[in-house]
Amino acid sequence: MAEDCDNGYMSLDSTIVRAHQLLRTQHGITTRMAYMKPDNSFSAEVAVLAFPTDGSSAIRPKIGYALTDSVRLIVGADMFSGSKSTYFGQLKQNTTGFAEVRFRF
Repeated sequence: MAEDCDNGYMSLDSTIVRAHQLLRTQHGITTRMAYMKPDNSFSAEVAVLAFPTDGSSAIRPKIGYALTDSVRLIVGADMFSGSKSTYFGQLKQNTTGFAEVRFRF
C-alpha cells in the first residue's frame, strides 16, 4: 500500500506506478497557441503542459507547410523536462522529433 512521505511524494509501490501518479495532488497549466495563414499554406502550433509545483513540463511545437492542395509536410517535436522524480522527468529520455507527409485525395 502507498504511504505519504515527508517530501509530499507517495511511496512507489506497483499500484501507484501503474497509475502514473506520483503526487496525491498535482496542479497543472496547459495552453495551446496556433496560427494558420488565410490560404492554409502554412501553420504553426505550440502546446505546453506544465506542473509548476514540481517544475516539470511537456512542450510540443509543430510546423506545417502545404506543397500543393493535396500534399502537406509537418515537422514537430515532443519535449519533456523535469527531475527524475517527476512524471515528465521520467519521460525526458523519450524526447523526440517527428515528420509527417499527408496526402489528400
